[in-house]
Amino acid sequence: MRENELNIDPKKLSQIVYDMIIFLPWTILDANARCRDLVKIFEKSIDPILTEVIPDISERQILRTRLLPAGTKGAFLMQNFAKLTKIQFSSELGILAGVFTRIYDDLIDSESTDNLYSKITDLFMGEEFEPSDEREKLFLTIFQSIEFLLPKSVYINCYQALQDAHHFQLRSRQQLSSIYSEKILSSVTAAKGAKGTLVLFSMIKSAMEEKEIILVEELGACFQHIDDYEDCEDDKGNGVFTLATVGNLTFKQIALWLAKISSQFESYYGRDNARFFIVGLFYWLSMVGIVRLLSRLLIRRTIEHRSIRALKYLFPIQLLFS
Repeated sequence: MRENELNIDPKKLSQIVYDMIIFLPWTILDANARCRDLVKIFEKSIDPILTEVIPDISERQILRTRLLPAGTKGAFLMQNFAKLTKIQFSSELGILAGVFTRIYDDLIDSESTDNLYSKITDLFMGEEFEPSDEREKLFLTIFQSIEFLLPKSVYINCYQALQDAHHFQLRSRQQLSSIYSEKILSSVTAAKGAKGTLVLFSMIKSAMEEKEIILVEELGACFQHIDDYEDCEDDKGNGVFTLATVGNLTFKQIALWLAKISSQFESYYGRDNARFFIVGLFYWLSMVGIVRLLSRLLIRRTIEHRSIRALKYLFPIQLLFS
């Protein structure tokens, strides 16, 4: 998305900044309380699975440290969408979905084989999946736990979106080489994020109108570009090609894009309903900008390499930015 394609009313940007300022105290209190509750759900639903599947205590602690923020962030986003659409939602399902996303990405991003890709594809199409190690067993166990909690009404749309997301995730593996043009790279990145977000939101709302699906996918595409922007320094070090690593993605572009999506969400859901959802997105984008700045200053987060005992949070809300 190029800046010249984004014609945003300055009043809209001022409105977003105003909302961010006046809602900040309430948002901090609300988010902190919700994150505290989500940690308790994680302890109840995920910790027993980790204990059963990962016998090595040290490895389990490191893995838990990585999965707790992912589960919290996934559930938090899904809670926000459930509130936006006025649909009741299981926060346990959100925790499982966030954890599953992290485990899935780690499996795909590891030195995986075509056999693993094929096994995952078969699983998403309803076939058997035979784990070959503890990480794959954990992946399967979390997937089965999600299936158990998933409302039957969302099965068809959710599984179709999952298969589509997996397809584009595998295509994105070619970002380890420079064979993609900028146009194709942008398209694959957008599609991966679009379908991934559609999977999460389809777990909440089964009957989406075509216009709503387009909105959700546009938001998901933006999410993926935000992730790439945040991970730019790490991706450069790992030889991963993204629009951010080749210098064709700026914070201003993302902010304008998100502002355009915000206007579309307000138009569809109503300003009163969408207001808090939108403000949350811009708080997140602001933190991503700060993290990117710190990365440029070589102040890196090393959360994945710390034991759970060494990982201390003054406030649960910190999990959203870990």
